[in-house]
Amino acid sequence: MNVAARPVLRPFRERFVILWGHSVRKSLLSVFVLAATLSTAGVACAQSDSGKPSIGSKLQAYIGCINRLSERAHQSEERYRSWAAASGPTGKERIIYGTYTIYDTSDCAKKVEAANATEPHDAALEAAGTAYVQAVTTLEPLLKQADDYYDQSNYKDDKMAKGKALHPQLMAAWAAFDKADADLRGRVQALNDQVQAELLAAIEKEEGKNAHYYALDLMIKAKALLRAELVNEPDKPDLAKINPALDAYDGAVQALDQYASAHPGPFDSVLVNSAKSYLVSAKNLMRRIRDKTPYSTGDKMMLSQQGAGWMVEGSPPRVNHDYNQLVDSFNMRH
Repeated sequence: MNVAARPVLRPFRERFVILWGHSVRKSLLSVFVLAATLSTAGVACAQSDSGKPSIGSKLQAYIGCINRLSERAHQSEERYRSWAAASGPTGKERIIYGTYTIYDTSDCAKKVEAANATEPHDAALEAAGTAYVQAVTTLEPLLKQADDYYDQSNYKDDKMAKGKALHPQLMAAWAAFDKADADLRGRVQALNDQVQAELLAAIEKEEGKNAHYYALDLMIKAKALLRAELVNEPDKPDLAKINPALDAYDGAVQALDQYASAHPGPFDSVLVNSAKSYLVSAKNLMRRIRDKTPYSTGDKMMLSQQGAGWMVEGSPPRVNHDYNQLVDSFNMRH
């Protein structure tokens, strides 16, 4: 493969689909629910159909933390590392960007504490959740300090003294967060995959292939495609794995589109359009890999800039961006 066809990649991390309990799903008229219906979900999802708490319900607290906080936390590290040397800032850098802050972490901490006390217990999940909260709540105030310091250009007044003092604290906090995030994602991913597979089978058995079925089937196959193209071995793309995942997802998009056309609803087009956008991006990346198409000079410039890579057609950041948009579209309707 032409190395120019695929630049060095930042690690890609899945955004998770939020699933409500089976009892809630039964009460919805379709997967494309109205906002008024959503108000009942938080209460009803606390139990499974058997009346016992479900692991799917328990997972929502951890998924909520990851979806809301993790991406921004990783971006803050990438932003800082883009200009500061591993040994720390000197004040002599040509450009000093500072870093980013993250959202308030208190809600995540409260929900994880409550979830950890909820049955069914899973020791690995609960330990990972506790470590995640510890790491992200440690990182939050440090990022606020750093953001204020760099945003106000205070390094011009103290010869970067505070910046140098903050550097080892930030690096340690990011290292702890990176590990905690990876550990929690791994456990959530394993449990969430199981929950989704069981829920899809239950829908088909009890209700047939309806809107719930086609939407969830789409998301399961979208996730498999993302892993094939980006997550599992991003530096060694394998068309033998990518093409079957792409074909399966393409079929799921067509099935959902056909169902939505036959059963129109107020939100049908939103999820379908997001699904098609992700499909186009995934196909474009597959073709770039297959045809060994190099990136242009302009493409390489955008790919090297944080937050700009998603604008390059047929690139990993574009696929990741459109997958996240699809997940958000699905989550907003559940």
